[in-house]
Amino acid sequence: MSLADQNGDLESRIRTPDLEILNLSAKLFEPHRILLLKSMLVGGPVDFRQLKFGFNLSDGSLYSHLRALQHEGLITAKKEIVDEKLRTGYELTSKGKSEFERFLNALNSLTRLDSK
Repeated sequence: MSLADQNGDLESRIRTPDLEILNLSAKLFEPHRILLLKSMLVGGPVDFRQLKFGFNLSDGSLYSHLRALQHEGLITAKKEIVDEKLRTGYELTSKGKSEFERFLNALNSLTRLDSK
């Protein structure tokens, strides 16, 4: 089979659902951000301190990831005073939930190796 024949077959190997991954924000493709979004999807709101120790990240690194997700409109921050200390909690927005589910569906589609 010639190289041209092999390349011509590419369209039949890439399914339309696979191409959905191209429509997702590149900011989702960072391992810590994936874990942050999953933790909020599964467990609901979580505070900064839980995330810091749960993911073993420095304050600056964690804040950078959270800020990037906030700028995309995927999470919101809520500040409250608990035991006279300021605590910041984070939770998924409705956009965040739908975007993360789109992300998971796109990855799931890519992992299916069948030709259907």
